[in-house]
Amino acid sequence: MDDSMLHDELAEAPLDLLLVDDEAGFRDSVAQRLQLRGFAPRTAGSGEECLEVMTSQPATVVVLDVRLPGMDGLETLRRLKGAHPDVEVVLITGHATTADGVQGMKDGAFDYLIKPVEIDQLAQKIRQAHDTVVRREERRREAVFRSQMAQRMAETERLASLGTLAAGVAHEINNPVAIMIQEAEWLMDLLQDSVEGRIDPQELSRSLELIRTQGQRCREITHNLLHFARKAETRQQPLSLNGMVLEIREIMERQAVKHHVVIDTRLAPDLPEIVASPSEIQQVLLNLINNAISAMEDKGGRIRITTAVEDHAEIGKALLLQVADTGPGIGEADISRIFDPFFTTKPVGKGTGLGLSICYGIVTRMGGDIAVESTPGQGAVFSIRLPAPTPGAQPQARPDPS
Repeated sequence: MDDSMLHDELAEAPLDLLLVDDEAGFRDSVAQRLQLRGFAPRTAGSGEECLEVMTSQPATVVVLDVRLPGMDGLETLRRLKGAHPDVEVVLITGHATTADGVQGMKDGAFDYLIKPVEIDQLAQKIRQAHDTVVRREERRREAVFRSQMAQRMAETERLASLGTLAAGVAHEINNPVAIMIQEAEWLMDLLQDSVEGRIDPQELSRSLELIRTQGQRCREITHNLLHFARKAETRQQPLSLNGMVLEIREIMERQAVKHHVVIDTRLAPDLPEIVASPSEIQQVLLNLINNAISAMEDKGGRIRITTAVEDHAEIGKALLLQVADTGPGIGEADISRIFDPFFTTKPVGKGTGLGLSICYGIVTRMGGDIAVESTPGQGAVFSIRLPAPTPGAQPQARPDPS
């Protein structure tokens, strides 16, 4: 649903109006005159009755007299906004009580009018209050829609990255499997020799150890792939940024070697843990490293991953994560758009243009900052800064909602 359709749908929502005044004659007269202007107000004669009506059938706009017996209009307003924060309230006050109207505005009223009320002015205020409700709901739905789209984009990019990994993993698994098959055939020959009374225990032990080693390598490859392929979880938990760097480097190492790229790390010792979603941190690292490898795949090069603790002007004490490469760099015309959704410098079919945009969204949601520095021909440096935990505080994982 586009913005215009959403606006039209909400604008056509009924204006549910409640008129509250203890003077029956005034209340009925105003209600009749509002009906002539296209409204269909319900009525209540006290603050208590108003709250009862709102409990059973909430209105979007309430016209409320300040001077009511028992619970006055200001107390009714405060209770209304507490129970129904989205309702808009137009106060009506007398000449001598404009201070009540001002206080009502401080307590959350949309506006106030002074008696005697001009009916056209009241009708205008009611429509304006209703428009405010409509715009608020538009913003809420748009925020939900954008959040859903961001999640879908992230999953799309994740699957694209998984495809890139899978293409290389099949080849990598073939190598140790071939060795195991070869050694198994050699063991069969040894067993044949044993029938004839000839067997070398050292050769037997060597072959079994080689099969075991290559089997472990296959298990590590498939474990890493399955670990990354799991559906992204946004559950927060304490984690080591250095540990995540080493894990993703291991996943990407073989792809890097294939393209003659060396990955090295300079990780700060005793780096404090952060509380974050492991899958989101993995995705950020994977996207940055994969982009760097792609930029250098023709000529090879070096990727350096650095972690540190530093002071940041906006974030304060921050954990720094840098991914630097020796590739061709980013042109001046492109660098300002590098985090825009669907922007890519790769050829058609080589990239979705979502990776860096998703990285930006993940980092900023964590309260952090991501930036890039590059000079054409001299590589690029992506710097991520995340708020460091308070010294002495122990990171706490959020409870699992399941």
